[in-house]
Amino acid sequence: MKVHINLSKEYTEPQITILAAEANEDIQKLLSYIQNMEKVIAANEGDSIIILKPEEIYMICSMGRGVNIYSEKKEYTSSKCLYEFENILGDHFIRISKTTLINLSQLKKIEPSFNGMLVVLKNGKSDYISRKYLPLFKKRLGL
Repeated sequence: MKVHINLSKEYTEPQITILAAEANEDIQKLLSYIQNMEKVIAANEGDSIIILKPEEIYMICSMGRGVNIYSEKKEYTSSKCLYEFENILGDHFIRISKTTLINLSQLKKIEPSFNGMLVVLKNGKSDYISRKYLPLFKKRLGL
């Protein structure tokens, strides 16, 4: 991949142009990275509000009137709905059930189990992929 940078005072804000014959996996990853660069998530930790970057989030689970957000070692809460996180976080996150989103970049392994497929994240958290979301999950992973 070639990279060209054109610096000029005529540009008032940075622009990115990608020239390619077709969109490939590298271009999709770059696009997703650029779109998520400035995104941050506000979460509650007790009485404090913590700012998390999308890459710090491993899993988000709906729990009644709000969600639990799991990072590498901690758990946070938010009053936002799961679908709001789904819209904010973009392509690195995928819904695996009605109540759970996971960060694909934090996926450690997938295990077949009696109840279907179990995803295990790098922080040790795990959850089952529901039958409804399994086809999309397999497609995203190229399975």
